[in-house]
Amino acid sequence: FAVASISHNSNGCENIETAQTKKQCFLKLRIDSGDETACSEVEAIDKDGCYFNMGTLKKNPALCEYISDPSLKSKKINLP
Repeated sequence: FAVASISHNSNGCENIETAQTKKQCFLKLRIDSGDETACSEVEAIDKDGCYFNMGTLKKNPALCEYISDPSLKSKKINLP
């Protein structure tokens, strides 16, 4: 992931041989670039965190609708 993350392009991801790891690499690039639709593809355990972080980054409280953890959701609603 390091090569792709540092350069913010897909060249590093394309060179990964394992399909699952390659998919995760491209997903990370989308999240790093601010693509909020990528959060829907994140594993369930990390999905709330993805939406919270993306909403904070983009200052978009509407993304709290996708957060299932009530305590995290309430923090999201209270963001400026």
